[in-house]
Amino acid sequence: MGFGDINNDGREDILIATGWYERPEDDALNKKWKFHPDWADLHASCPMLIRDMDGDGKNDIVWGKGHDFGLYWWQSEGADKDGKLIFKQHLIDESFSQPHTIHLADLNGDGIDELISGKRVFAHNGRDPGGLEMPCMYYYQWDKSRNQFSRHIIEEGHIGTGLQIRTGDLNQDGKIDIAVAGKDGTWILFNQGE
Repeated sequence: MGFGDINNDGREDILIATGWYERPEDDALNKKWKFHPDWADLHASCPMLIRDMDGDGKNDIVWGKGHDFGLYWWQSEGADKDGKLIFKQHLIDESFSQPHTIHLADLNGDGIDELISGKRVFAHNGRDPGGLEMPCMYYYQWDKSRNQFSRHIIEEGHIGTGLQIRTGDLNQDGKIDIAVAGKDGTWILFNQGE
């Protein structure tokens, strides 16, 4: 579900639905990785993103409920006396369901990545909560002074996501574009700027 240094020891860890595997100090290909069952099965987005959002030197986690409502960032608060990682949950958006995939890219060219997500159309053929509601895609700008995201519309009513979001300057105009493919088709969303 995710890959990154979530215990801030300088080594990348592996995140799965029910916790994370800690990379050993050396010989990661042959030594056993320690499993930490630090959360319940989240049905989380793929990927879960690891990044120090608040600039405190500890990596946080950004994720969505892939089969329900809710897009979140978990603020790292270190570990308890037993070494279990502690996160404070912050809601980003719960207005749409099935944010099955998330992605970071600098859409407005300011040098700071925006969070991109949207509704995975018919993830379970419409049987998930909100599964029959309108497709949508949004991007979220990070406000470091307030430690929160603000939502901006990419598209509502016609286009959602599938299992991946890809970005790149497809028409070579200096702006990052978005490509998605899912049960509602394959789409390229050309960045028109602000």
